[in-house]
Amino acid sequence: MRKIIKRKWIILIVILLLTMGIIYVYEPFSPGNKGPLSLSSPSYKDTGLFKINPETILASLDQGDTGVFLPDSRSLDDRYNGPALYTGPILWSQADNLTIVNALNKYVWKDTLDNWRLYSMAFNVDCQDNLSGLPGGNFQYFKTIFDKGKVIDIWREVEIAPEYSWVAWGGSAKFAHPLLGWESIDLSRLKVTAEDAIRIAEEHGGREARSKIQNKCSIHLSLVPAGHKGWWVNYGYSSGFGILIDSSTGKVIKTLTPPQLPSNMMPMDTASNPPSTERQLTLSARTMK
Repeated sequence: MRKIIKRKWIILIVILLLTMGIIYVYEPFSPGNKGPLSLSSPSYKDTGLFKINPETILASLDQGDTGVFLPDSRSLDDRYNGPALYTGPILWSQADNLTIVNALNKYVWKDTLDNWRLYSMAFNVDCQDNLSGLPGGNFQYFKTIFDKGKVIDIWREVEIAPEYSWVAWGGSAKFAHPLLGWESIDLSRLKVTAEDAIRIAEEHGGREARSKIQNKCSIHLSLVPAGHKGWWVNYGYSSGFGILIDSSTGKVIKTLTPPQLPSNMMPMDTASNPPSTERQLTLSARTMK
């Protein structure tokens, strides 16, 4: 009998120690956000803004020219102030945007994103007939590391705004790692690109929705596996149309109309707040499931 009681106490002590270890390493009850809330967040320890030439940057990078990121006198906080500096057509693809992201990452941090996980992608496109091209976007990455006895995530974020001729970046933000981790985007397995998502949305009600309001809208699309299992394509509240598309098959999961349809500024889930993009196209990382 005593042996049984002793064994139970040993088991309880082991469980208690394991629980305390998990709480210490992962900090599951830590208050606040689990990631930076915006590119201007003080959580980012290093930030910056570079001027680019949207007309030539891709060709320059293709030729191995790394001098495409130029000093810019604008600050991160006023980067959207003032008129657009470039009004020409921007026919970039998702891959083109990622080419710029990877080049900027190498230029700023002197490393590659091979060991980083892509948390989210978001793009904004003006409503128009014959939609083509993705004029910049927002991209968030994280890497899980062991630091001072704790499992943490470090975050990087890149935002591209060709109409304003800049790229912005933030890095070195550190947050406690969620106990179950984050889901992320595996580009090698992504079957449906952002361009595909817009095309599918157009074919399944988007074209009609924007036509009803004479293209007076903006299309926001985001891929955030931690929040929803596909591309959210939102034509804005005034259009009354949004659609969720499976990023593996291209099938329509569901469509939304007001009052279900979220506005471009979607609220954060108070239970667990992952990072969100800034811009007026701010995306929600997990509210829409």
